[in-house]
Amino acid sequence: KCNFKRFRISGEAQDRGRRVLVLEAGALDPAQSAPDWSGSTVVDPMHHAPMAQTVHTGLGGTSWLWGGRCVPFEAIDFEERSQLLSVRWPLAITDVQPWYEAAARYLGCGGAEFRRPLPAGTSSRFSLGEVELTQIERWAKQPRLVGDLGRRVVLAPSIDLLVQARVLSLLLDDDGQSVHALRVRHGGADIRVQARFFVLAGGALGNTQLLLQTQRERPTLWGGSEGPLGRYYMGHVTGSIARIVLSRPQDIA
Repeated sequence: KCNFKRFRISGEAQDRGRRVLVLEAGALDPAQSAPDWSGSTVVDPMHHAPMAQTVHTGLGGTSWLWGGRCVPFEAIDFEERSQLLSVRWPLAITDVQPWYEAAARYLGCGGAEFRRPLPAGTSSRFSLGEVELTQIERWAKQPRLVGDLGRRVVLAPSIDLLVQARVLSLLLDDDGQSVHALRVRHGGADIRVQARFFVLAGGALGNTQLLLQTQRERPTLWGGSEGPLGRYYMGHVTGSIARIVLSRPQDIA
């Protein structure tokens, strides 16, 4: 959920001799990076936290807000389900699993072991029916990924970083099947950015917002307005369970 993809992709591309341009909507200083959600509205605040608490721009992205919890996808995440109108991923969990080790290395959460059998004799004592108890949650040692990974992006000679460059839409070929450029707002003007390959690394909400904007310009893309784009979003459960009032607030640094 922390959106570390731009760091991983940049690092892997650099290792393969690629020249990379990273377009960052925010600034180097996270205090100066305020996401622009002017076109988005939380319809029901009871079911979603404010955007300012869940999404951040700037080098490091939402890892500035992230707690560091690392869990893998489940097999059912890639299976077709009737309630989703036959929408499914175009890949299987076996396509994703080989990348877990590299992801764990970048995130600094130890090895990519996410399941471990219960000790002998404990399964019957703690049986919860269909609920599994063998999954392991791992935690990043440093949730704010701007440290080592951010320095690598800034200092690498083959990686160019352009901050305060917000991607507004994808510019597609006439057939709508390939991207030939990006429309980017930088320095108060719209510019075109061209490359051989494009990777969207704006997170679930950022990528969806960008694709929806592109669909407004090309209404028949991705199933049109009645298609799956922008639907089936599932965010974290949020809410308050207590209110803490400090009797001696001066004791808290």
